[in-house]
Amino acid sequence: MNTKLLNVLKYLFFLLLGVGLMLFAAKKVNLHAVLSEAGKMNFSFFFYSAMMALLAHLSRAIRWRYLIRSFGFNPKLKNVFLSVLFMYFSNLIIPRSGEVARCGTLYKYEKIPVKNLLGTVVVERLFDLITLVFATLVLLVLQLDTVRGIYSGSALPHFVSSLSQYRFWVLTVLLSIVIAMLVVFVWRKKILSLKIFKKIPGFVQEVVAGFKKVLNLENKAAFLGHTVFIWVMYFLMTYVCFFAYPPTSNLGLTAGFAVFMAGSFGMVAPTNGGIGAWHLMVGLALSFFGVSDENGVAITQVAFATMTGAVILFGTVSVILLPFINKKAGRVKSEIE
Repeated sequence: MNTKLLNVLKYLFFLLLGVGLMLFAAKKVNLHAVLSEAGKMNFSFFFYSAMMALLAHLSRAIRWRYLIRSFGFNPKLKNVFLSVLFMYFSNLIIPRSGEVARCGTLYKYEKIPVKNLLGTVVVERLFDLITLVFATLVLLVLQLDTVRGIYSGSALPHFVSSLSQYRFWVLTVLLSIVIAMLVVFVWRKKILSLKIFKKIPGFVQEVVAGFKKVLNLENKAAFLGHTVFIWVMYFLMTYVCFFAYPPTSNLGLTAGFAVFMAGSFGMVAPTNGGIGAWHLMVGLALSFFGVSDENGVAITQVAFATMTGAVILFGTVSVILLPFINKKAGRVKSEIE
């Protein structure tokens, strides 16, 4: 199948998946009522949320630059920062494309090998995963009832209980997985000889090298400090939105943390910018804290729309500025020479 056609089909699939989840989250809700509720919101808090997101992105750029510099490269912070902004913008268009997009952007303007950049990105994201797991454990310890409530309100219990009615298909899927694993094991040498798999060992070496670089970083404290700061900003950019709307303005830090974690897992879903999955998870969490479905949909729709608008704005600015500032820098350099 043509590669471009395949990419278009994947994009449409994930987009439709996200829209479907969003519609499911907003079922039986009157759009006119949502717009009416939006009129009651104080949009200045959404602006504060966008500024906190921008601070998180700047912190991510600084942290990423630490890793890149450990490989012997010294990119300009403005290029790294704008590449990070473009990453989030790219994720809105094609799910999970942002990591490659930011590496490609930095290669274009800083000439740093993509294989080195991808290694640093994997290391960076693994640290984010560790942070997410740690935050999840904290939530389980402090708010186990909340987690149970969100789980009970989701479709997962029904899905799990329905599996017993389809034992044949469950066993068929499990058996297929086992057979596939055996086939891969038996034919592993031929599979690994394919061109695409020949790059894996080198990529793994880059990731391992990235971890070693982190362990030997001179500014390990700063790296970890930025990791904490990024996630604190992520939490606050969600929590501050509560104050924009009277039905959610009385929710405390505990509720904010639970809603933030629910939204974080929604963002993991392979949809464009978390569309649909984020709405569904945040709506479930809010309902556990007594927020009605109508009010939950109103705040999630408006909050997500403003956050997405900020991503589009920041991404557009990065697309405009990157060639301009680098062209200007190149012109100054040639004049000096």
